Amino acid sequence: MLTLYTAIGNYRLTEKGLPLVTAGGRDCALDAHELLLWSSLAFRILTYQELRAEFYEKERELHILGELDFDHYLNRLIMRRLVASGTCCQVCF
Repeated sequence: MLTLYTAIGNYRLTEKGLPLVTAGGRDCALDAHELLLWSSLAFRILTYQELRAEFYEKERELHILGELDFDHYLNRLIMRRLVASGTCCQVCF
């Protein structure tokens, strides 16, 4: 089985310049790592391995190394319904 991920919602900045994603009629503030992960998925569909590799690469490029790992941020966004995932068999590809 292959699990794929994509971002849900619309991105905008508040009057104070803080990032917000609106999904399901509610506004969700994002921290730097959540925004990095969410924006990596905006208009894209990636596998877990692709998303994880891109997350850590961008984290290094932007010099925003955090204490929490990739899975923490991914699970938080899934729980907040800002990232959707689905599985299919690899034969589909």
